[in-house]
Amino acid sequence: MWLDNCGSETLSSWISRATKPPQPCMALKHIDGDEFYKTYLLNVSFTNMVGNLFRFDAQGDGPAIYTILNYQPDLHSPFKHSSVNDIETDRSSRNDYKEVGRWHDGLLEIDEDMLFWRVDDVENGTMTPTPLSVCSLPCHVGFNKQLIKDEMCCWACAKCEPWEYLANETTCVECQLGWWPTPDRTTCYNLAEKELKHMIWASWYSVVPSILSVIGIICTVMVIIIYIRHNETPIVKASGRELSYILLGAIIICYLMTFILLAKPTAIICAFKRTGVGFGFSVLYSAMLVKTNRIYRIFSQARMSAQRPRFISPLSQVVITVMLASVQLFASLIWLLIAPPGTRDHYPDRSQVVLTCNVADHLFLVSLSYDALLIVLCTVYAVKTRKVPENFNEAKFIGFTMYTTCIIWLSFVPIYFGTGTDFQIQTTTLCISISMSANVALVCIFSPKLWIIVIEPEKNVRKQCGESMMTKRSTPAGTLDEASPPTQYSALLGDQRRRTSQRLSQADSSAPTARGSLTNSTFVSSPQMQQNNETTPAPTGVQKRKRQPPTENTTGYESLEEESLTSV
Repeated sequence: MWLDNCGSETLSSWISRATKPPQPCMALKHIDGDEFYKTYLLNVSFTNMVGNLFRFDAQGDGPAIYTILNYQPDLHSPFKHSSVNDIETDRSSRNDYKEVGRWHDGLLEIDEDMLFWRVDDVENGTMTPTPLSVCSLPCHVGFNKQLIKDEMCCWACAKCEPWEYLANETTCVECQLGWWPTPDRTTCYNLAEKELKHMIWASWYSVVPSILSVIGIICTVMVIIIYIRHNETPIVKASGRELSYILLGAIIICYLMTFILLAKPTAIICAFKRTGVGFGFSVLYSAMLVKTNRIYRIFSQARMSAQRPRFISPLSQVVITVMLASVQLFASLIWLLIAPPGTRDHYPDRSQVVLTCNVADHLFLVSLSYDALLIVLCTVYAVKTRKVPENFNEAKFIGFTMYTTCIIWLSFVPIYFGTGTDFQIQTTTLCISISMSANVALVCIFSPKLWIIVIEPEKNVRKQCGESMMTKRSTPAGTLDEASPPTQYSALLGDQRRRTSQRLSQADSSAPTARGSLTNSTFVSSPQMQQNNETTPAPTGVQKRKRQPPTENTTGYESLEEESLTSV
């Protein structure tokens, strides 16, 4: 101000100060007070002694600096009093003011942890929470404000839905399907771009079924190797080598389907999924159906006639199996043409999107209906052939396989649909069910044969004279039962065994003396043998009963030649 108004007198005033008292500047005598206050005084600023900047605000006030104190007791000092009257005095002596905050430059700083409101428990030092002097607290993230009627600046916080974001402080807006709110709830992002889910190989949901499948494949390959090394042995021939290898191939296909189901869905993967599962099962159960049907037709035909049934040769069995399996394969291919394979985004719930094949779950199971029909037919034939002779008890093992398979799939269907919201459990359940079906077939059908091949090789031989196929019975001394009419068991022995039986019968009938105790079997005799026996007198001491002539032709079944040699 001095420089602005007395600039010309500045030098003389400083010189006069050294010799005499300074004279006031003449210009200052006529200055306006309002101008002085607004222009100069309000703009004064300096640093005070404590280092704080001093200046006037727009209202002409100096800086407001306040220290906020809170009157608090010293809770850490023990009570020291000898009477009741000393309690209040002792308490007062231990109370003190403590700084809990400051006000400066228009800012309030409060250390809420230092605030003291009221002591609830003096000994433990617990205090009542400090009340806040506000109408409503700010809402947390994910909450919107709902204004309270007739109360200004007051609101209630309402939680938005998990799939909603905040368009403003009072409005929650729903994200579209496949989108999800950001953590700050200000917008939505595309789930398919950041959180697209599918089966992961490192997950336990994939590791467990993969291990089961690998173990199953290794075991199946070992069985194939053992079968190849013993390909010409009776036990392998008796089991039907061609169908056995087809069964083993189908089992490997079932195991391999686990890796198809666990892979990330693509158009090719989805095509293999829709064809591979059904085709593997169709080959497996078609071969079993052909096996059981063959045994059933042979024994049913033998009860009525010794004529050989049709289509029981190995080549016929393979052709029938291929035809049955082709039905499922052609149906799957037609399905692929009608509905080309591809992928889609599936939303089990709004919070997740799953990459899956573009086929509904129920349609995938419907595609296995033909396999279910084969399972039912196999089970029916397994029941019908459950009482076949010991040599043909492979039908019984197939029966065990089908009973267990039915239990597995009856348990799987409700689990599969019940876990539709969790794709990991659903896929894992499907993989394990397929592997379990393959395990049952591998163990029940092939383990008895492997036991004989590896553990008891002495049983892997051709039995002589159809020993296990003939019905034996003992007769008293001095009695000789003549051959009974041919049955399905004698018919199954074949021409070579029939000729052997005839030679044995002729040798017995021409014996000069009676044996003390004879064990007679049901042999197949020719008309010539019957005529010789009727004209030849019985040995002394032996009573001879009249032989009933056969009513049927006794043509043998060469198709079961090998199968009747070894008890499986």
